[in-house]
Amino acid sequence: MASYPLFLEASRGAPTDQDPSTVVTEVEQRIGSVIAHLLQTREKLAEALRAMPEQQHPLQAIQQEWDADIRELKTVQVALQTLSVERPLVIAFHLPESAFGRADWARSFKVDIGEEPPFPPYMKALLLRPCSIWRGQLVQETFRPVLIPATVNGKPLTLRTLGELMQLLYFPKSENGYKNGCGWGSVAGGDTPIARSYWVMMSRELIPGSEKESYSAQQIRVTTLGKNYHIPRLLEAVVCIFAEYARSGRQLFSEPTYTRCEEAILNYPVIVGGFSSNGLDIDLNRNPSDGGTYGAACVLRQFY
Repeated sequence: MASYPLFLEASRGAPTDQDPSTVVTEVEQRIGSVIAHLLQTREKLAEALRAMPEQQHPLQAIQQEWDADIRELKTVQVALQTLSVERPLVIAFHLPESAFGRADWARSFKVDIGEEPPFPPYMKALLLRPCSIWRGQLVQETFRPVLIPATVNGKPLTLRTLGELMQLLYFPKSENGYKNGCGWGSVAGGDTPIARSYWVMMSRELIPGSEKESYSAQQIRVTTLGKNYHIPRLLEAVVCIFAEYARSGRQLFSEPTYTRCEEAILNYPVIVGGFSSNGLDIDLNRNPSDGGTYGAACVLRQFY
């Protein structure tokens, strides 16, 4: 990997006469190089797996490359965290226009979510890449980055506290902010606070082809997109759907469409969708043949 003395100097908090924008450029270039190399080694690994599924020796070298890049990326993240404390002006990365961050929470939901974590540079780079799921579009057209805050107005963010906001601001006739209440969501752990705020990017639509698949098949389909893609957690799905509605007025996963979530109760996946003027529905997918469309969205989470 290329060496960036200026970046390393800044990451240690040492003084530098360079303009902050120059440091930002150096940092972004380094991160971009790491991301590009990660993508290249991923393709090498996939190609080797297809060609030699039972031979492990060629794959070990590729895996070592991958692990080295991951360590490098984590080193960059630590340096960025240091910069954010010691040299805040140096890494004042601008949020992508499509991101739903702290200012959007204040504007759309009238709440203070506390400190906004830095937007992950690899997500910023990914937004400008062609989307591998919906061909002919960029990732920023098919996914929206959303900040999942740990608290709102000093209270833990849960399905219940979010529902109270939605009922107050958007759906006054709803039950606790949802079409049929959030009872199943609470049972599924939706009222459990999260440890810290983090960024996610969730697809605006179901993954093509997932609508008629079993839940296990959908899980496999999502994993083939990449190791960092997942079926959304319940709270992630609800927050992202409400954020899109507050930002654009668009009702994602409207009737009769639902995305299955990571959580399940008695082996029935929790589903979110059926969005209408009465609000968003949270339910269990007990009868997949009842006329609804039950597919899988996917999320890319910020990792630490």
